[in-house]
Amino acid sequence: GGDEFAFVLNTTDAAQAADAAERILGLLDRPFELRGQRVHVGASIGIALFPAHGESIDELLKHADIAMYRAKVEGGAYAFFDPERSPFSRERLSLEVELRQAVTRGELELCYQPMQALCDGAVLGFEALARWRRDGTLLAAADFIPLAEESELIRLLDWRILRQALAEARQLLAASPPLQLSVNLSARSLHAPGLVEHLASLLSETGVEPGRLVLEITESAAMRHPERSYETLHALAALGVRLAMDDFGTGFASLTYLRNMPLHRVKIDGSLVRQIGSDPRGEELVRGAIALGHGLGLEVVGEGVESEAQREWLRNNGCDQVQGYLIGRPVPLGELRGLAPGAARGG
Repeated sequence: GGDEFAFVLNTTDAAQAADAAERILGLLDRPFELRGQRVHVGASIGIALFPAHGESIDELLKHADIAMYRAKVEGGAYAFFDPERSPFSRERLSLEVELRQAVTRGELELCYQPMQALCDGAVLGFEALARWRRDGTLLAAADFIPLAEESELIRLLDWRILRQALAEARQLLAASPPLQLSVNLSARSLHAPGLVEHLASLLSETGVEPGRLVLEITESAAMRHPERSYETLHALAALGVRLAMDDFGTGFASLTYLRNMPLHRVKIDGSLVRQIGSDPRGEELVRGAIALGHGLGLEVVGEGVESEAQREWLRNNGCDQVQGYLIGRPVPLGELRGLAPGAARGG
């Protein structure tokens, strides 16, 4: 069902099952042509053995599914079911079902967090952040995005957020002076076939100028398949969309790839910004990230700014923009009406 399929292998032991998984992965990894595009397919495989891991079809399928999730989380190509190691309980799988229903039904909410220029305090744009109202509690993205990233659900979620954000915020983006809207894009979505064509269609449908949209990708997402990322990012840039590397300074991006990627902005991760004022070595890392970003001709944004001291340090060290609770908490679109374009907002 969906993007999942199962093999039932008779009279097969653990070693033979592992060999079969490796051969399947090898076949899927071969690139192929689809509508003139070179396409790659990745997969994660979970393995359950009879009778050690279950004595019924339903039990074996469930445990193979749990093993597949562990393979995704741990970054392996395949994994055997292990009840001692598996963090995926019945409750955890039930939570994924609920999240899938919420995404499919369009029940996620969006909040918008402002980004401020350090030169004059002007608000230059907003980042759209997803929220899930579950059992009366509003969950932040960090509470459910990792769950979505373990499956193809993240691609549907990404697309729903992007469509909703562009539709909701188009009037805000048309303000004077014009603002920008930042939306996160997962590694799975970045490498999905047809991304550029779908995005071009969506921008046309919503009437949003491509230059008003900033797609944020993490260092780790860009470097998962660097060659494919390079091709896709250049195609997005040719569309007119602006590109930002999120969580900058926490990944392992090659300087060669960074130099050649068509980025417009890097966002220094909040975990580094929090070290300002308490860890001199951490401050040197932030100072180096700012210098590296500027050396590549990019805008530099400091994330997770929560104190005036952090904002002042970033200003004094040449950072271009800041984002965080000091500037403004994420709020629904309706609460942004009172924030005039270009106005500063402290807190």
